[in-house]
Amino acid sequence: MDIVRESWRSVTREFGRSLISAVGALLGCAAFVATLGLTGTAGHQVSASFDVRRATEVTVTSRGLGLPVGDEAETTGRWFTSAAAENARTIAGVVHAGRIATVKAVDVRRLYSPTDNKVTADVYAVDAESLAAIAPTQVMGRTFDDGHVRRADPVVMLSKPVAAQLGVAQPGAAVFIGDVGLTVIGIYGDVARVPGAIGGIVLPITAQEAAGIGANQIPNRQIFLETVPGAASQVGRQAALAITPAQPDLVDVIAPPDPKTLRQEVEGSMTQLSVVVSLVILALGAISIGNTTAVRVVLRTHEIGLRRALGARRTDIFLQVLGETAALGLLGGALGTAIGLVVTVAVSLVNRWVPVLDPAIPALAIVAGAGAGVIAGTYPALRATRITPAQALSR
Repeated sequence: MDIVRESWRSVTREFGRSLISAVGALLGCAAFVATLGLTGTAGHQVSASFDVRRATEVTVTSRGLGLPVGDEAETTGRWFTSAAAENARTIAGVVHAGRIATVKAVDVRRLYSPTDNKVTADVYAVDAESLAAIAPTQVMGRTFDDGHVRRADPVVMLSKPVAAQLGVAQPGAAVFIGDVGLTVIGIYGDVARVPGAIGGIVLPITAQEAAGIGANQIPNRQIFLETVPGAASQVGRQAALAITPAQPDLVDVIAPPDPKTLRQEVEGSMTQLSVVVSLVILALGAISIGNTTAVRVVLRTHEIGLRRALGARRTDIFLQVLGETAALGLLGGALGTAIGLVVTVAVSLVNRWVPVLDPAIPALAIVAGAGAGVIAGTYPALRATRITPAQALSR
């Protein structure tokens, strides 16, 4: 207890100088706590956003790509049906399940004239369920519903870019794809899913099939499933069997990775980098404490010699110096940990995030600071034990 008390008094006697000596440990511990706190918080935000958006999408496509046209059409006809989409909706965790047929680079005109200015856009032929999953944000007009799909009504929804290029300012106008006339019932801006639709047009899948839009190419057909957050992986494992029970190998199911796995990967990569940076700063801090202590040992030769003359053992001198460096490291670790916590909370509040920090990290940072002080003080403490009363008197 005497050694601990003397070590602490030695550090607090000149607190400003001690604080400067502990700056390295302070910065190292602050960086350690702040980076781990911020990476954990950022990783949680990334995976939470993933849960809300991409982690709720499952797509089912044909496995017969590359087959002759006739064979591929036959294969697709076995699973790309409204009944198959209805079966997919019975899977637990599915919110919406519907069909999407995408026709690339279709010429859309405002007037029925081959010489009229045209816009090239992708056509997304959907049913009511897949439209609900895409969830376009209406700027003007309305979306079509299941009645339009059942009747194969020739209606279309234009994205804002396409509407602007065609000069369509409000619903009610007519546009033409080939010789097929379509009535614009709505203009939309953003979409929640299927981001390609932001620059395309959306119409009922039955209207696309009845009018033969894109007959000169094979549409990209898929059954699109929207799931509740966290259910995508489970739905992905069951979708093929629900859609085509007799031949589940006809389709490929694309489901996002498990959000927990994503969170671990994001946090693991960022944590590894932050730990390396923090250890480098902490090592520099330990070197700073060691150099400062070595100089102080030389300046305190008389004091150490007097202690030896009064009966202090080499072990006492060693523990005295080591206790001082450990106290410096502990001081830097405690202050650095407090600064790291404040930085983590402040950045989280500014960005409206929920701070995420393992409770063991602050304690580990303080212990690391004290440990750096102990390591830094070992060599100066050994030098101090070699000082004898005679050497002190000779100076």
